[in-house]
Amino acid sequence: MPEAVSNHNSYRLWMDKEIDDPVFIIIGGEKEDNTDFFEYVEQAGMHSAEYSMPSENGLKVFVARKVKGDMKKIWERIKNYD
Repeated sequence: MPEAVSNHNSYRLWMDKEIDDPVFIIIGGEKEDNTDFFEYVEQAGMHSAEYSMPSENGLKVFVARKVKGDMKKIWERIKNYD
């Protein structure tokens, strides 16, 4: 299993190394939201759970590969403190 990396909350602040050829699992949004950052983005499924909050149900799940550009600059654009 590969190491986990996340843009949510403070995880990215203490991540201490670059990962060669990372694969991202992106939950929510649209494919077009991610094509600026990755060469390859494919919808892999949809999250649904009977007891989830309505805003967290029916979210698309994407697999993304081949980062475009400098990962440090991308982290600044995708950070999420919600």
